Amino acid sequence: MKDMFDAANSMIRSNEQPAAAEPTEKKGKGRPIFSPPCHKKQIAIPDDLLNRYDQIKDGLGNNLTAYLVELMRVDLEKNFDNYRAIQDMKAGILSRAKEG
Repeated sequence: MKDMFDAANSMIRSNEQPAAAEPTEKKGKGRPIFSPPCHKKQIAIPDDLLNRYDQIKDGLGNNLTAYLVELMRVDLEKNFDNYRAIQDMKAGILSRAKEG
């Protein structure tokens, strides 16, 4: 501790300036980018659903985006194979219609 005070006092007496710190990178403006990359989409939410959400949003963390993403994640985990089968059937029907 005494060495630290001695070094500070000798610096003050000799009017030496401490070495400047290395410049650091400036932080970017705006929100930080999180992984995984996200796509921003504008969606229309019916007023009655949004009003109902507004009544309970504090209990859900007050984050509509996180709420919708979680609903979508749960739905796709449960029904993804069914949705793919429907899409494949629709593509098959459309290709047969074009042939015939």
